[in-house]
Amino acid sequence: MLSLLTLAVACHVPATPQDAKAMQGTWHAVELRTEKAKVDLSPLELGITFEAEDYAFTHQLGTAKGRVAHGKPGLMTLISHKSMLYCSYTVTGETLTVAMWPTAEARRPAPTTEGGGKVWVFKKVRRKT
Repeated sequence: MLSLLTLAVACHVPATPQDAKAMQGTWHAVELRTEKAKVDLSPLELGITFEAEDYAFTHQLGTAKGRVAHGKPGLMTLISHKSMLYCSYTVTGETLTVAMWPTAEARRPAPTTEGGGKVWVFKKVRRKT
């Protein structure tokens, strides 16, 4: 039986050059939106790092790692050995907005809380010089 990670590598579609370049690096979570609420995440140590086709989501309990499979522009699937997160996203300057959906069928073409999307807003982390 194929693992989810093996399946992701076999089905991988590369990101568009603009998306891949814009998403690279570390992003700090500043807000989580649902249909019912907004939560300020900025005081927490939550973030995501994209390096090539890999991602690492850092949180209080550790780090979840996996692969990024891009589909149509603005869509990606985050794949780890435990789960798949179906996402739509936008990158605007220093802001990455990602909506996560429980299934590919539920995923919308742009980040929104409608239909159960969980919208994460991240700010780019710049290295201090």
